[in-house]
Parts: sequence; C-alpha cells; structure tokens
Amino acid sequence: MARGDIFVLDLQKLNKQVATGLRGKYAVVWSLGEADTSRTSATTRPHSRLVIADAIFDAPPTLHGTRRTSVVAFAASAARREPGMYFIEDGALPRGVTLLGQVADPPDCPEYVCYAAWSSFALIFNLQWRHRHEKQKRAAEDQQAVAAAVKRATAATRKRRAGGFAGMKRRTLLAAWTGLVPPKHARAVRDMIKLAISALASAPVKQRAAVLEALVERINAYNDKAGSFIDTAEREALVECLEDLAEVSKLGSIKRELDEWRDW
Repeated sequence: MARGDIFVLDLQKLNKQVATGLRGKYAVVWSLGEADTSRTSATTRPHSRLVIADAIFDAPPTLHGTRRTSVVAFAASAARREPGMYFIEDGALPRGVTLLGQVADPPDCPEYVCYAAWSSFALIFNLQWRHRHEKQKRAAEDQQAVAAAVKRATAATRKRRAGGFAGMKRRTLLAAWTGLVPPKHARAVRDMIKLAISALASAPVKQRAAVLEALVERINAYNDKAGSFIDTAEREALVECLEDLAEVSKLGSIKRELDEWRDW
C-alpha cells in the first residue's frame, strides 16, 4: 500500500453486528506507507502503516468528502490517550474494503504501532468511535454488564452452596473439570472432597480449617503423582470449590491459607 492511499471500510460487510450499533455504515482508513515490522513481526512480508479517520458515513464517501474528515489515529486501546497507528500485511483487499484513491499529503501521527487485520478494523473502529462519541452511554452499558455478571456469579455461588454440606455432597463437584481433566483424576479428587465433606460436617468449627488443610495436602500429593495436571483453569475451579467448603464450614475467606497450603 502506497503512502496516501485511502480505503473505505464497509462495516456491514466486515462485521454486521458492529455496524448495527453505529450511526453510519462506512469508515475510512489512510495509509502512511511501508511499516518497519522487523522488531514486531516474525515475517518478512511487506506491511503498511494505517490510521483510522474519526468519521463515519451513511453512504460510501467520495475522495473529496474524506478531505473534510478529522483524521485521528486511534490508539490500540480506548484507555490509551495518545494516538497511534496500526500495521497490516499487504495483500489482496478483502470483501468490504475498497481503495478510494490517493492524496498527496496524508496526515501523520506518532510512531506507536499495533498489529491489526482488515477483519478486526470494524471492531476497533466501533470501540474507539464509541469511546470518543458515546462515552457516557458506553460507560452505562459497561456498568450494566458488570452488574449482570455479578448477579449471575452471586446466583451461581448461592446454588453451589445451597443445602450446606449435604447439598454439596449430592451435587457434581468441580463441574468445570468435565471434559477438561482426565476422568480418572477428576473422580479421585472428587472422592477426596466428598470424604472431607463428611469429616467437616462432623467436626467442630475450630477443627475444620485443619480438615481443609489436610484435604489440600492430599490433593497436592495426588497432583504430583499424576504428573501435575492441575493448571490455570483446573486451579480456578478447585479453589472455587474449596472456598465454597470454607464458607459452608463457617470459616469465612481462606484465600491466604489456600495459597499457603497448595502447591499447584
């Protein structure tokens, strides 16, 4: 792509869902010529530097129309304040991207670059454009999304802990391990937890922390013997289950203790 090339993005074709949420259908990308990707990419194929105009059009813009737009180089993240540019591998233009023409004096911007693909520009444009022009609305939507996520998490936690020890023992523990952990290992750890539940139910509150510590130590030993199958996702589900047990045991939060006991 040559310096000064202007490309029109049909957001509907690139990403229909993104285009539906905007008050327009087309965006504009400017090329600043060849990009030096020697430090950011393993490939030696040619790349070009691109910036996105801070404008959106209801109809495909003309070359003259793009001259009146405010060309702002969006950063890679809406949280960043400084402008920047993207770099993209040169090649055939995909459906939804059209070369509009060329200008002799394209806008320049600081040399902050982030890799992108044509298919990702619709999403990038949507996030950045809304950050600039619908900041309050987007913040409200984010708050609603967070509140909904908290509500779902609270309901899920309440469901996992319902019925106390008896309820937990009846349910499938570590449900997230299904399809993730070999059945043999999942079954062994679940059996350990169920035995611990019985011990917790009959133990005085002041002795229950020791019961949980012994459980974690058994899981440590089994995990070591089985080749350390507990990784990030497995760990999160297991910690969640142990925290549920601590809460049902009336021990409150044991995050610090768990970090000290476990070696996975």
